[in-house]
Amino acid sequence: MKARDASLTIRLTALLFLLAAIVLTFYNLVQYSRQRSTYPAGLSIAGIPVGGLTPEEASNRLREVYTKLPVELHYGDAVFQLSPSAVGFKLDEQTMLAAANLKRLEQPFWQGFWNYLWRRPAAEVNIPLSAEISESRLREYLENEVAPRYDQPAVPAQAQPNSTSFAPGKPGRAL
Repeated sequence: MKARDASLTIRLTALLFLLAAIVLTFYNLVQYSRQRSTYPAGLSIAGIPVGGLTPEEASNRLREVYTKLPVELHYGDAVFQLSPSAVGFKLDEQTMLAAANLKRLEQPFWQGFWNYLWRRPAAEVNIPLSAEISESRLREYLENEVAPRYDQPAVPAQAQPNSTSFAPGKPGRAL
């Protein structure tokens, strides 16, 4: 009688562990499926980290960074800011998001699930910037706004009065 009770207890315990393993597997499968609908950790688009974001959220973040924030320019010792719209900057979001989606779905589902179970980090991937800029508007901005303010004319060497020496000149800067 005792052997039969022990055998039944072992079977029920094994069945309970098997059921728990199945439930945990399905729970992790659902979690991985939800995670797979977002961009993987370590993915950057044009230098902006988008891991864990949906495509819509990533698109909003790219627009915010590349169209609303000014660009800092350095010309000699001067530092000034330029609005991207002032020079006709147009972000090609669709191309970059399509490349990011290819990277997101590149790994087979079950291999990705296995890596998820073992908590293996994804490889760092950066999708390069894809954008257009109006060269004529940029040239116009540089010639009309930057050059008049920040160009410095060169100073030629000057002869010293009552002497045979010259005072050194200074180099200039022209855009």
